[in-house]
Amino acid sequence: MREYFYASLFALSMLLALSPDAVLAQDPAPAGSAPGLSVYPHVPGLAQSPHYRFRVRKVGDPGWLSPFAFVTRCATRDEGKGAYYSGAIGGWTHTYCNFEMANNVPVEVEITRLNPATAEPVDIRTAVPHPRRKVRSWRIENGRVYVIFENPALFAVDIDGQLDDMPLPRNPPDGKSFTGQNAIHTVSVFANPFIPDKPDLNDPTVRAVEPGERPPADGDWKTLYFKPGVHRLFTEPWKVGDQYCILNGKNYYIPGDALVHGNFSFRSDTANTIRVFGHGTLTQERITHALHQTPPLAGAQRGLTSALKIGNAVGSRVEGVTLTDSPDHTLWMNGPFNPDPATFNYVRWVKAITWRANGDGITVGDNDFLEDCFIRTQDDGTYLKGRGVRRMVYWTDCNGKALKINMITRMNPDYYADQKLYVEDIDIIYGRSSWPPETFHVVLGGNDDFPVKKGQDGNFNHGSYIVFRNINYEDLLPLRKLIGYRTAGGRKKDLIGIRFENIRAVAPSLYGFENDFRGKEDAWLRDFVLDNVVVGGRQIRSTKDLEINEFVKDMVFANADPATTTFLNRTGYGKWYMREDWSGSVEPADHDLVQHRVHSRKMDISYEAWGQISLGSS
Repeated sequence: MREYFYASLFALSMLLALSPDAVLAQDPAPAGSAPGLSVYPHVPGLAQSPHYRFRVRKVGDPGWLSPFAFVTRCATRDEGKGAYYSGAIGGWTHTYCNFEMANNVPVEVEITRLNPATAEPVDIRTAVPHPRRKVRSWRIENGRVYVIFENPALFAVDIDGQLDDMPLPRNPPDGKSFTGQNAIHTVSVFANPFIPDKPDLNDPTVRAVEPGERPPADGDWKTLYFKPGVHRLFTEPWKVGDQYCILNGKNYYIPGDALVHGNFSFRSDTANTIRVFGHGTLTQERITHALHQTPPLAGAQRGLTSALKIGNAVGSRVEGVTLTDSPDHTLWMNGPFNPDPATFNYVRWVKAITWRANGDGITVGDNDFLEDCFIRTQDDGTYLKGRGVRRMVYWTDCNGKALKINMITRMNPDYYADQKLYVEDIDIIYGRSSWPPETFHVVLGGNDDFPVKKGQDGNFNHGSYIVFRNINYEDLLPLRKLIGYRTAGGRKKDLIGIRFENIRAVAPSLYGFENDFRGKEDAWLRDFVLDNVVVGGRQIRSTKDLEINEFVKDMVFANADPATTTFLNRTGYGKWYMREDWSGSVEPADHDLVQHRVHSRKMDISYEAWGQISLGSS
């Protein structure tokens, strides 16, 4: 097994600890480890992000390790890459690092901001990690931010209020665009649990793939190991057939010091114990959107550009990898329902960062679990179905919903007769939108517009198996409201009995639209339960706190007494107003920079107040 333990590390780390800037010039850096912490070597042949650098150590250790700073970027409209990259976020970047840590090991990460033109450090003035509950503490010291946490976690750090102080990507009336030279440069830390069974290159069942080598289509190997460096699975331009075909019973390992250009696809009828894993990156930044292929791809062929697809999965796993800039739905795992636990499929600790419309996040099938992932999308995050969706982090930029309901009644109701689908312990850190204010802009919900599935016993799937619980929406300036459920289109049956338990949003949408539930004459919403649902410090206690239509009935409001409120808006970003009777529900901050106003039942912010907030150096 290849290990990342070097006897000379301690002496080098001591040297770097004496000179904070020395690490910026150290490339490639050696791998390193301490008990409970391991950092991969830098990626040979790949430039680091021009915007940020990382260092990490166990709290109290004198020496630092330096994870590689990967970066993914949203193309701008004038780069000739076609549509589907949003013009509202053109030029935005996302810098990230991957390393490994054990549970209950206090770890400290240092983030340094760089001037991309000179590579010199730029002082950081403010920083806030998200989700906040994932970290123990953070501080600014000598212009750098230091974050301490004790367990594996995937989190973002807002630097100098680039998102926390601005409801981007909506542009203010003065026409100033936060794109191009004014683009926002975001940063994340991906502290992963250890992979205990990394493949050994000395194992005869392990086949190494060198950078520049086309990986074998088949063979007597069990595991394909992409060695450190930059790999390309196709000759540009990408075309149909260039997706790399993964095989039954095979493993595909991308270590943290490897980046692979291309996409993986399973083409057979039954996927049996496929595993894609590692802490490296699989990127589609060199793959053109399906509608800009020659000829354009239509129908099912559009999905051929997805980052990773495993259809009819049985006992398969995707673990740890980072997937960036997928032109279509990033990861599809679709396992047919089976009560045998040996057939369950898992997507765990995967990171998806996408910039394009249709580049949705991660969706799993009836027999699958989605756990502990980080999903940032321009479009939708996850279409809800499967055996469980839990401990997830979501961030939406432009178009889509974090948790989308369209699939929930399309599943066979026989599968869910004796179980619930829990969507639980979810953090939604940003719910933004580049569209004009629309009432269906939500983070949880959408239009349920598909026909309802009928089971073998003649019963229909009314969605009553789904439970949302322990969901934290912590965007300080959200452009999307919390919940919006609607029946529409071809749906001809009622939606019944969906539960919302312990759902908390720091603030209502800046557009001022209220959380709403709307049925239609042949598809009512009935018996929904709202149990301790809090928005902006105020609980939703009755239908008076919602917008509903005449096709909604028998809603239940539990734990709605004000004494049960456990989450208040103390963000320091102003008083929130929805209706007049909300105006006294939350204490205003002493440093109230952003003022809100209501006009025509819509809430907006003062752009004059925006002018008091400086974005600082780019």
